[in-house]
Amino acid sequence: MRNLQFDKLLPFMDQFLIGFGRTIEVTIIAFLLAFVFAIFLAVVRMTNNRVLVLIHDTWVLIIRSVPVLLQLFLMAYAFPAITGFDLGETLAGELTLAINASVYMTESIRGGFAGVDKGQREAALALAINPRTTFFYITLPQAFKSILPSMMNEVILQFKSTALLAQIGVFELFMVSHNVIVASYASFEPFLFVAIIYYVVVMILTKISKVIEGRMMLSD
Repeated sequence: MRNLQFDKLLPFMDQFLIGFGRTIEVTIIAFLLAFVFAIFLAVVRMTNNRVLVLIHDTWVLIIRSVPVLLQLFLMAYAFPAITGFDLGETLAGELTLAINASVYMTESIRGGFAGVDKGQREAALALAINPRTTFFYITLPQAFKSILPSMMNEVILQFKSTALLAQIGVFELFMVSHNVIVASYASFEPFLFVAIIYYVVVMILTKISKVIEGRMMLSD
């Protein structure tokens, strides 16, 4: 059993920092997009329009049925070939992660909306407050409070899923570890180092999630 040679990684620390920064950037953007998409899907699902509900259910079934990695390849390579519009590797990855996450987040968001007392919406209607104002200033803030803990779990999932983007050439943390193995002739130390980074970040996010959940329970 040979000793671990982490000293081989020292000349590549700048690359690890760049990759880590890109990973955090992709995580944030993908999550924000997913949240917006999920709200839209939840609103569509709660309508009484059968056509919209059917389109929603079909879309959700398609996204849930196709593996994320395959979705990633379709967005990065098939979409530009069909439309003639190249999104670029990073944006293609962010959109893929966002679209995939949104179909799972939408159920949590819909549950949050359902948990808001209907009497408040009826009171807003009685006061002649328009539906858009009611949604953004009355319904959404209260729903957001109940779904915040589950959204933190989605942030963690998005963070870990960014490793898939290495498959289409995005210079994120996992791709850096692969490049460093080639450049330094290290066997697995770069992978182990990156695994430790993932572990530390996930532990921090988990702790934040528990703190937020505790404060929400205290507030209730």
